[in-house]
Amino acid sequence: MRKLARAIARAKMQAEGVQHMNRRPMIIDPQTGAVKRAKSYFAMNWRNYVK
Repeated sequence: MRKLARAIARAKMQAEGVQHMNRRPMIIDPQTGAVKRAKSYFAMNWRNYVK
């Protein structure tokens, strides 16, 4: 079921015009000040598109 839900979310993102859903942004860790990679846009938001 999760596989189907993620496929639906991916299709809705593409229909909405999200071009780089797998891109992982660089963020600064507030505790250490080091640069690290965040989760991808898709990983953070796919549940919002399934509802």
